[in-house]
Amino acid sequence: MALGNVQTGNSGVNYNYSHARSAKTQKEDSGDKNFSTEQSEDYRATFLEKMEELKTRIENGETETTFQIGAQSFTLKEWDRFLKRFDSLEEKIQELTQERIEKQKEAQEAEKENSVEPCE
Repeated sequence: MALGNVQTGNSGVNYNYSHARSAKTQKEDSGDKNFSTEQSEDYRATFLEKMEELKTRIENGETETTFQIGAQSFTLKEWDRFLKRFDSLEEKIQELTQERIEKQKEAQEAEKENSVEPCE
């Protein structure tokens, strides 16, 4: 796996990963006696794989623009799918509310018909 510069599309942000520190240096710097070198190497390898995958996606133009909405981030496809689900749920809620209102009206009408007016 080659290390090198990754430059994102139009943003001009440049990430240089060639200066990654070794696990031994990290262990010495951390001062932690129980530091797991093997675990650190696993994390480092996974991280480097993800960096390479991201680099390839950026170079091939396979990334999508995302928008931060609250605590979540959505691509345009994800946002459209979210809105469709939200709209369908909102329609179901409106239907159920309308049914409940109709049942209440029917119950009130039935109660009026069954109630006996007092004689004067």
